Amino acid sequence: MEKAAAKFYGTYARLGGGNFKEGYYVLTGRPAFDSWTYILTETTLFERIAAHDGQGDVMWAGCQNSVNCKAVNLVYAHAYTVFGARNFTDGNGVTWQLYNVRNPWGY
Repeated sequence: MEKAAAKFYGTYARLGGGNFKEGYYVLTGRPAFDSWTYILTETTLFERIAAHDGQGDVMWAGCQNSVNCKAVNLVYAHAYTVFGARNFTDGNGVTWQLYNVRNPWGY
């Protein structure tokens, strides 16, 4: 999405550093909304992502604090595609709340 928007603008510099929300709007004409997750509880975040997944919404995530990024194994100032949130029960009967996230750069 970011690469297509940069092509639309002519360069990444004109895109303003690569804003996924802006690129999504420019290419689809559909509105996009921010949700600052640091103000949400883990349960609320999980429920919100699962609900948007159920509605078929397009979701993405990023990390804008390098210390917090390292804590959750994300790359600073990088966009990720979010495919949803699911509960998973392991062989020991422990239920985990998992997020399906894709890194387009492959790391």
